[in-house]
Amino acid sequence: MLISIDGFEASAGERVGVGRFEVELLKHISSIDKKNTYRIYTPGTPTPDMPSVSMRWQYRMCSFNRLWSQVALPYYLISDTPKPDVFFSPVHYAPRYCPVPLVVGVMDLSYVYFPDMFNAGDLYKLKNWTKYSVEKADAVIAISKSTGDDILKMYDVEKNNVHVVYPGTTGFMNQDVKNRTKTVSAKYSISRDYILYVGTLQPRKNIIRLIEAFQKIKLSNYQINNNNLQLVIVGKKGWLYDDIFQKVKDAGLEKDVVFTGFVPDEELPLLYEHATCFCLPSLHEGFGFPVLEAMNYGCPVICSNMSSLPEVAGDAGVLVNPESVDDIARGLLIVISLTSGQRKQMIEKGKKQAAKFTWEKAAKQTIEILERVGRSKQYE
Repeated sequence: MLISIDGFEASAGERVGVGRFEVELLKHISSIDKKNTYRIYTPGTPTPDMPSVSMRWQYRMCSFNRLWSQVALPYYLISDTPKPDVFFSPVHYAPRYCPVPLVVGVMDLSYVYFPDMFNAGDLYKLKNWTKYSVEKADAVIAISKSTGDDILKMYDVEKNNVHVVYPGTTGFMNQDVKNRTKTVSAKYSISRDYILYVGTLQPRKNIIRLIEAFQKIKLSNYQINNNNLQLVIVGKKGWLYDDIFQKVKDAGLEKDVVFTGFVPDEELPLLYEHATCFCLPSLHEGFGFPVLEAMNYGCPVICSNMSSLPEVAGDAGVLVNPESVDDIARGLLIVISLTSGQRKQMIEKGKKQAAKFTWEKAAKQTIEILERVGRSKQYE
């Protein structure tokens, strides 16, 4: 069977969650599937960490990429031969015209719940293109049960056509990076114990309330060394992020809050490993990769009790109400105040929870879905 995949996000330079999801899935599909042939469409040269070219794994580097999903992909899917048996778009947007059976992946439907947190152009595409893609698809892959339930609630889709495939967790650490702990800390101006956040800077991530909770801790009377604590915010600027920086200024926390900007994948493990705790108080997440990464690297987790995050954290994290600054502060204080024995116990629990999610399992499930759709359409 010939399977084609949209590799746009995987081939991006500075990847965020979506791109990292796609490249890990491609790598594991490539290593597991020795039966099918793959054609990956990319807008340029594949990045070095994408699967190597082989007899069964080829890249179609497209000579133009304007209006990628709506013009470029349909053009190549129509003109390339032989035609694939199935086409997989891992992230939301499928070609408006797709001449072959279609499988679509959906990360989350946060724009349905928080439309005011998106700019007008992105919101239009997310609402209209996702609806078209999901309702046209022969199968839809959701990365959590929460996202799967949202798809069934919001769109005209058969329940049997929606499949939950949990992503895995990724190990970026190597000895060379491990030896650079002091260098990485100096690079990002981290000089004290710190609470860590990892994710794009955008309103849905609820960073302003995290900053307010951090401020509350700094002003509290709890028996912790409040002055020896930083908040390290890792991530690229997304949209509507100005209020986040303004909040830090208004609170007088410029010396206590560190914005690192984008951090390369290989440096993230060091930030997780040496953090006092990790906090993701998002209002909505399709999955929440950083929660899994933090637990995998032995960092205690505080996260929102909404959407998919309870699925990911299980009973290994401290769940908080993301709409309450007091509750976020409560969660932070619980972890900060742990004894060494309690902390060790929480870390072990987190590692066991993270081990339940593997890319091998995700790749196998995805291959099965693609084969099923491809086979079923061959005989229609």
